[in-house]
Amino acid sequence: MLAWAAYLLIVSAILSLAALSLERAIRPYGLPTRWIWTGALFAPLALPLVLSPATSPTVTSPSASQASPQEAPQRSPSVARANWVTRAPVRLGAARSVQLDALVEEAWGASSGIAAAVLITGWWYGRRRRRQWRRESVAGTELFVARDAGPAVVGLLHPQIVVPEWLLAAAPETLHLVIAHERSHVEARDPGLLGLGLGIAVLMPWNALVWWQVRRLRLAIEVDCDRRVLRVGHDARRYARTLVDVSTRQPALLGGLAASPGSSSSIERRIMLMNAPRIRGWRTSTAACTLLSAAIAAASILISPPAIPPAFAGTAAAPAPTGLERYAGDYEFPTMTVMRIRLKDGQLTEGSVLLTRVSGQQFRYGKVGCCTPDTDMYVRFATDAEGRVIGAVMQQNGVATEAPRIDGQRVRVIESSIKEHVSARTREHAPAPGSEAALRQLILGIQAGNPNYAELSPQVAGGTKASLTELQATMKPWGALRSIEFRGVDSRGWDKYLVRFERGAASWELDLDPYGLIVGVGTTDESN
Repeated sequence: MLAWAAYLLIVSAILSLAALSLERAIRPYGLPTRWIWTGALFAPLALPLVLSPATSPTVTSPSASQASPQEAPQRSPSVARANWVTRAPVRLGAARSVQLDALVEEAWGASSGIAAAVLITGWWYGRRRRRQWRRESVAGTELFVARDAGPAVVGLLHPQIVVPEWLLAAAPETLHLVIAHERSHVEARDPGLLGLGLGIAVLMPWNALVWWQVRRLRLAIEVDCDRRVLRVGHDARRYARTLVDVSTRQPALLGGLAASPGSSSSIERRIMLMNAPRIRGWRTSTAACTLLSAAIAAASILISPPAIPPAFAGTAAAPAPTGLERYAGDYEFPTMTVMRIRLKDGQLTEGSVLLTRVSGQQFRYGKVGCCTPDTDMYVRFATDAEGRVIGAVMQQNGVATEAPRIDGQRVRVIESSIKEHVSARTREHAPAPGSEAALRQLILGIQAGNPNYAELSPQVAGGTKASLTELQATMKPWGALRSIEFRGVDSRGWDKYLVRFERGAASWELDLDPYGLIVGVGTTDESN
């Protein structure tokens, strides 16, 4: 939740700047601006639905963790069949981070509850006061008349005008202008729009930028209403005097959902905008502000929303288990892979791999099915303050890979993502961009004894360093590299190649991340 709070703050700041720039660009043309601020309020909630790994799971690259998820295709489990293997690392918060995240989540929920209670109380107060108002038909308009409330529009689904009694004794032209203004609010359903904005603020009441956007939305609603009223032919000077006269009589509290004249400062701002000259034709300054707004708004798309926090509820609700069964579960790696730990015949396993306890919560892979015997692989489990297992850390090729514990729903999302990725890659029947060149450079680098480790993920680099002597000895009898032939995509979504040398051939499998790093590689000798 801490990551989400930071993300929403950053996106709100970016969109606030974009909305402000766009508002200044189009306001001199008399165009409505309330939709700009409505979009700025809704966008931070809408963007994660499109970009979040929770709805469109993606790969996280160790070298560019802030890149857009839309640029990162799904990857199947990064496990090579031969000498090296990898799973890309990620920074997983330990018990302290989980506790802080839980504290933020609780504070977020509590603040939203308080804000919602305040809003509901204001609505209830307005409903209760409405019982004391009387209905009348004034100037052909059905409205409420109150002793100490209005002029304003109240109600979300069925907005109603309320005016104070003193207004009925005012000059007919003043009464006519006030009713015209409030009727314009009703026809545009402005109270409902303002209510939606306040609802978004309730979802993140700690976000000061959202409350500022709501304030700008309220002003934009009034400015747009002023323009609609003046557009039908009312005198601007008389209308401005009416706004000032009405604002000097402060109405009683009607609740936050009422569309009312506002503060004296907002009245002054509205009058200034009414008197501002109207621009006709396209200007350079307008184009510059519009382009700047679009560029700023586009920056919000480049910010990757955090993944929806792993669901700990399934394990947190149950009593803390004892013994090895507490470690059995599913753990997510950032390459959209799942490590499935199971308890079988009193022993922990991952597939066909046996996990043997070394000390405490650290286990060693007793049967390494995919790596050379001299490659050490360990897994250490992380727990929270109450002893619940919340994640696992795999130590492999000198690199730690951390994975949070996830529930069955998240596992199904990942498995579905892997299936879709493999299916798409199989239908394409084409190598990933840069795959062949990356394999060629890797083979030449191994043969020369100096692979470019910057083109390898940390795990592949560690495994290559550890196995370099053995790899060179295996490949030396093959001779020089002759050709590389693409043979398709395997069941994991990896590219398959037949590599021909002077004195033999070998099958190679390769997997790249979206940034061109080799995250998985394996080879099988097919020499004659």
